[in-house]
Amino acid sequence: MSKIVAFCCENSGHKVVESLGLSMPSNVDIRKIPCTGRLEIAQMLAEIEQGAEKVLVLACPLDNCKYVRGNQRAAKRVAAAKNALRDAGLSEDMIRIEFMSSLDKHKLKAVFVEMGVI
Repeated sequence: MSKIVAFCCENSGHKVVESLGLSMPSNVDIRKIPCTGRLEIAQMLAEIEQGAEKVLVLACPLDNCKYVRGNQRAAKRVAAAKNALRDAGLSEDMIRIEFMSSLDKHKLKAVFVEMGVI
């Protein structure tokens, strides 16, 4: 199984993770953050450098961010991190962003399956 670090917005992504309860895969390291808009490119890349096979950013739905544009900032930073990976000769698929509400439990499970986490 792949080791994954998931940066989760406390207003959406982390709530959907909590809804999984005990069924959360053991190879997923959850990092609760106030807003994915605060997530820096260097943080994502540092996780890859430190051994994470994949980084997942769980942001609020695009039309429903508590901080208005935090999820849009996160999307731009994820794109920049993917470019940095590509420039380094690595797969940009190592970093992924998903926009989901606290009710998207089935969507999160599908993302985990697609990423090879479960």
